[in-house]
Amino acid sequence: MTYMCEVLDLYCGMGGLSLGFALALEAEILGLDIDRWAVETYNLNLNRFGCRAVVQNVLEWEPEGEFDLVIGGSPCQPFSIANTRRRGEDHPLFPTFPRFFDIVLELRPKAFLMENVKGLTAETFSCYLIQQLFRMRDYRVRYAVLNAADYGVPQRRERLFVVGIRRDLGVVFDFPRPTHAETEYVDLNGNRVRKWITLREAIGDITCVSRKRKTETIIFMDSDGRIIELPWSLYQEKHPVLDPDEPSHTLHSHMAKSSRDALLPVADHTVLYRRLTVRECLRIQSFPDWWKFPDGCSVSRRYKLVGEAVPPILAYRLAVAVGRALGLEVRNVTADEWPIPYFYRVF
Repeated sequence: MTYMCEVLDLYCGMGGLSLGFALALEAEILGLDIDRWAVETYNLNLNRFGCRAVVQNVLEWEPEGEFDLVIGGSPCQPFSIANTRRRGEDHPLFPTFPRFFDIVLELRPKAFLMENVKGLTAETFSCYLIQQLFRMRDYRVRYAVLNAADYGVPQRRERLFVVGIRRDLGVVFDFPRPTHAETEYVDLNGNRVRKWITLREAIGDITCVSRKRKTETIIFMDSDGRIIELPWSLYQEKHPVLDPDEPSHTLHSHMAKSSRDALLPVADHTVLYRRLTVRECLRIQSFPDWWKFPDGCSVSRRYKLVGEAVPPILAYRLAVAVGRALGLEVRNVTADEWPIPYFYRVF
């Protein structure tokens, strides 16, 4: 009989982590999030896997039940290097970070996995991470900054992952080895590490992408479909346009507002630039093509939900590693379950 793993996903968002764990393990997953649209999107897509989410302020939630795993990623704004105003403990969302560890200590799951921005390892914020890890004496804890592109996601996205396995279980967790790299090679164990998956491979079937070209001006299509000619500014040097033959750079939660942070060159008589669509962002984040949003969810909210999500393919790799450490049965996914054009380049 297959063991059903009980998983709690804190600050679950629309379910990137949950999707990866649901496809990797035989699991029942409960997600908690304060955002109604995140919860509705989660349930619309993940109920089929025995997952459910509820609208809940995690800071006010009284832990109950028994869980094998606690996963999740508290809001990253307190530890963002780009945030120059309210940081660390001065940020109103800071309490969500220690609350994750409070719940782990109260529930004592076999293992936990936390995701956050890599800024938590910087000198400015690392004291907060060390403070929480010091409390986790009953767990063997490992942490690492992983680049999603190294695991088959067509996006350079570096995030911190912290994994703890309860000491009394007597097992050690190892982070999954990279499956992809900037240049293809064979590792010391004879495993072929494939070349990074490109933006063109990810979305080339749904849009006609062109080669990027640096000129004095950018011909830009704004959010209302108007064509505007803009100077190539210092802002654009800081936020370079996407290269279709490389992975995307990091997608973020405020793409709806900063529409020139991830410009896509599209084919025309000349090179026309526009921002990525929500559907293209889903592909770049590695969500399957059956993923959808509930009626009434605004475009700006969709961008936010996608940008905040953990790429499901990276979540799947981590779930497999955690499952094997705990002796759980892990699943191989099929192209029917995960319809994306680069599936066979990933798996």
